[in-house]
Amino acid sequence: MKSILSSLSILTIYIFPLMMALAASVLVSSIVRFTPVANRGRRDLVTSIKILLVLGATSFLIVFVLIALLSAGLDYFSCWHSVDNYGKGRLQANTLPIFVELVIRKIVPPLLGHFCYSDDVYICTVADAASLTSQSLHWIWRVLVSLFAASATIIMGRFWIRHSTTPGAANEGQEH
Repeated sequence: MKSILSSLSILTIYIFPLMMALAASVLVSSIVRFTPVANRGRRDLVTSIKILLVLGATSFLIVFVLIALLSAGLDYFSCWHSVDNYGKGRLQANTLPIFVELVIRKIVPPLLGHFCYSDDVYICTVADAASLTSQSLHWIWRVLVSLFAASATIIMGRFWIRHSTTPGAANEGQEH
Protein backbone atom coordinates (compact mmCIF):
# COMPACT_ATOMS: atom_id res chain seq x y z
CA MET A 1 0.00 0.00 0.00
CA LYS A 2 2.87 2.35 0.79
CA SER A 3 4.33 1.97 -2.74
CA ILE A 4 0.93 2.70 -4.30
CA LEU A 5 0.61 5.87 -2.24
CA SER A 6 4.16 6.85 -3.13
CA SER A 7 3.44 6.37 -6.84
CA LEU A 8 0.16 8.24 -6.55
CA SER A 9 1.89 11.03 -4.70
CA ILE A 10 4.52 11.46 -7.42
CA LEU A 11 1.85 11.39 -10.13
CA THR A 12 -0.39 13.79 -8.25
CA ILE A 13 2.29 16.25 -7.29
CA TYR A 14 4.33 16.38 -10.50
CA ILE A 15 2.73 14.76 -13.55
CA PHE A 16 -1.01 15.43 -13.27
CA PRO A 17 -0.61 19.15 -12.50
CA LEU A 18 1.43 19.67 -15.66
CA MET A 19 -1.11 17.74 -17.71
CA MET A 20 -3.94 19.75 -16.15
CA ALA A 21 -2.08 22.98 -16.86
CA LEU A 22 -1.73 22.14 -20.53
CA ALA A 23 -5.34 20.95 -20.82
CA ALA A 24 -6.66 24.06 -19.07
CA SER A 25 -4.50 26.29 -21.28
CA VAL A 26 -5.85 24.70 -24.43
CA LEU A 27 -9.46 24.85 -23.23
CA VAL A 28 -9.35 28.41 -21.93
CA SER A 29 -7.45 29.76 -24.94
CA SER A 30 -9.93 28.06 -27.28
CA ILE A 31 -12.48 30.60 -26.05
CA VAL A 32 -10.64 33.09 -28.23
CA ARG A 33 -10.61 30.77 -31.22
CA PHE A 34 -14.29 29.88 -31.24
CA THR A 35 -15.88 33.20 -30.32
CA PRO A 36 -15.88 36.64 -31.97
CA VAL A 37 -13.54 37.89 -29.22
CA ALA A 38 -10.53 37.39 -31.50
CA ASN A 39 -11.86 40.00 -33.92
CA ARG A 40 -12.00 42.64 -31.21
CA GLY A 41 -8.51 41.71 -30.03
CA ARG A 42 -7.15 41.86 -33.55
CA ARG A 43 -8.36 45.43 -34.01
CA ASP A 44 -7.13 46.92 -30.72
CA LEU A 45 -3.94 46.09 -28.82
CA VAL A 46 -5.33 47.21 -25.44
CA THR A 47 -8.40 45.02 -25.88
CA SER A 48 -6.15 42.14 -26.87
CA ILE A 49 -4.06 42.56 -23.71
CA LYS A 50 -7.18 42.73 -21.53
CA ILE A 51 -8.61 39.58 -23.11
CA LEU A 52 -5.35 37.69 -22.68
CA LEU A 53 -4.89 38.78 -19.05
CA VAL A 54 -8.42 37.68 -18.15
CA LEU A 55 -7.89 34.34 -19.87
CA GLY A 56 -4.50 33.88 -18.16
CA ALA A 57 -5.97 34.68 -14.73
CA THR A 58 -8.84 32.29 -15.38
CA SER A 59 -6.44 29.53 -16.35
CA PHE A 60 -4.28 30.24 -13.27
CA LEU A 61 -7.26 29.95 -10.91
CA ILE A 62 -8.66 26.84 -12.53
CA VAL A 63 -5.34 24.99 -12.38
CA PHE A 64 -4.49 26.17 -8.87
CA VAL A 65 -7.82 25.04 -7.44
CA LEU A 66 -7.80 21.73 -9.34
CA ILE A 67 -4.32 20.89 -8.09
CA ALA A 68 -5.36 21.80 -4.53
CA LEU A 69 -8.42 19.53 -4.82
CA LEU A 70 -6.36 16.69 -6.26
CA SER A 71 -3.70 17.03 -3.58
CA ALA A 72 -6.27 17.21 -0.78
CA GLY A 73 -7.96 14.12 -2.20
CA LEU A 74 -4.68 12.22 -2.16
CA ASP A 75 -3.99 13.34 1.41
CA TYR A 76 -7.43 12.17 2.50
CA PHE A 77 -6.97 8.88 0.63
CA SER A 78 -3.67 8.26 2.44
CA CYS A 79 -5.29 9.09 5.76
CA TRP A 80 -8.20 6.73 5.06
CA HIS A 81 -5.86 3.80 4.44
CA SER A 82 -3.72 4.43 7.49
CA VAL A 83 -6.63 4.29 9.99
CA ASP A 84 -7.84 1.08 11.60
CA ASN A 85 -11.46 -0.08 11.25
CA TYR A 86 -12.48 1.52 14.55
CA GLY A 87 -11.32 4.96 13.41
CA LYS A 88 -12.86 4.71 9.94
CA GLY A 89 -16.37 5.29 11.27
CA ARG A 90 -15.44 8.62 12.80
CA LEU A 91 -13.33 9.50 9.77
CA GLN A 92 -16.22 8.71 7.43
CA ALA A 93 -18.62 10.79 9.52
CA ASN A 94 -16.28 13.79 9.17
CA THR A 95 -15.25 13.29 5.53
CA LEU A 96 -16.48 16.63 4.21
CA PRO A 97 -15.12 18.82 7.03
CA ILE A 98 -11.73 17.08 6.84
CA PHE A 99 -11.61 17.44 3.06
CA VAL A 100 -12.58 21.13 3.28
CA GLU A 101 -9.87 21.68 5.89
CA LEU A 102 -7.30 20.02 3.63
CA VAL A 103 -8.38 22.06 0.58
CA ILE A 104 -8.23 25.35 2.48
CA ARG A 105 -4.76 24.46 3.73
CA LYS A 106 -3.69 23.76 0.15
CA ILE A 107 -5.07 27.04 -1.22
CA VAL A 108 -4.01 29.54 1.45
CA PRO A 109 -0.32 30.51 1.30
CA PRO A 110 1.61 28.91 4.18
CA LEU A 111 2.86 32.25 5.50
CA LEU A 112 -0.69 33.63 5.68
CA GLY A 113 -2.29 30.44 6.92
CA HIS A 114 -3.47 29.52 10.37
CA PHE A 115 -2.77 26.32 12.20
CA CYS A 116 -6.31 25.11 11.64
CA TYR A 117 -9.46 26.52 10.04
CA SER A 118 -11.89 24.22 11.82
CA ASP A 119 -13.18 24.52 15.35
CA ASP A 120 -13.07 20.75 15.83
CA VAL A 121 -9.80 19.45 17.27
CA TYR A 122 -10.33 16.02 15.68
CA ILE A 123 -10.53 17.53 12.18
CA CYS A 124 -7.37 19.54 12.78
CA THR A 125 -5.52 16.49 14.08
CA VAL A 126 -6.55 14.33 11.13
CA ALA A 127 -5.66 17.10 8.65
CA ASP A 128 -2.23 17.45 10.28
CA ALA A 129 -1.64 13.71 10.05
CA ALA A 130 -2.93 13.50 6.47
CA SER A 131 -0.51 15.97 4.91
CA LEU A 132 1.89 14.01 2.72
CA THR A 133 3.95 16.90 1.43
CA SER A 134 5.62 20.00 2.75
CA GLN A 135 2.98 22.71 2.56
CA SER A 136 5.44 25.46 1.60
CA LEU A 137 7.20 23.58 -1.17
CA HIS A 138 4.01 22.10 -2.54
CA TRP A 139 2.29 25.50 -2.52
CA ILE A 140 5.20 27.00 -4.48
CA TRP A 141 4.97 24.13 -6.97
CA ARG A 142 1.22 24.74 -7.42
CA VAL A 143 1.88 28.43 -8.05
CA LEU A 144 4.61 27.66 -10.59
CA VAL A 145 2.45 25.16 -12.47
CA SER A 146 -0.47 27.61 -12.41
CA LEU A 147 1.79 30.37 -13.74
CA PHE A 148 2.87 27.98 -16.47
CA ALA A 149 -0.80 27.42 -17.33
CA ALA A 150 -1.47 31.16 -17.40
CA SER A 151 1.56 31.82 -19.60
CA ALA A 152 0.65 29.02 -22.00
CA THR A 153 -2.92 30.34 -22.17
CA ILE A 154 -1.70 33.84 -22.99
CA ILE A 155 0.67 32.54 -25.67
CA MET A 156 -1.97 30.30 -27.25
CA GLY A 157 -4.59 33.03 -26.95
CA ARG A 158 -2.30 35.50 -28.70
CA PHE A 159 -1.74 32.96 -31.46
CA TRP A 160 -5.49 32.47 -31.89
CA ILE A 161 -6.12 36.21 -31.93
CA ARG A 162 -3.58 36.68 -34.70
CA HIS A 163 -4.31 33.62 -36.82
CA SER A 164 -7.90 32.54 -36.41
CA THR A 165 -10.95 33.40 -38.42
CA THR A 166 -13.89 33.16 -36.12
CA PRO A 167 -17.54 32.74 -37.05
CA GLY A 168 -19.16 36.06 -37.75
CA ALA A 169 -15.90 37.79 -38.63
CA ALA A 170 -17.19 38.96 -41.98
CA ASN A 171 -20.46 40.33 -40.56
CA GLU A 172 -19.13 42.00 -37.42
CA GLY A 173 -17.97 45.23 -39.02
CA GLN A 174 -21.09 45.71 -41.15
CA GLU A 175 -24.17 47.60 -40.06
CA HIS A 176 -27.63 46.48 -41.04
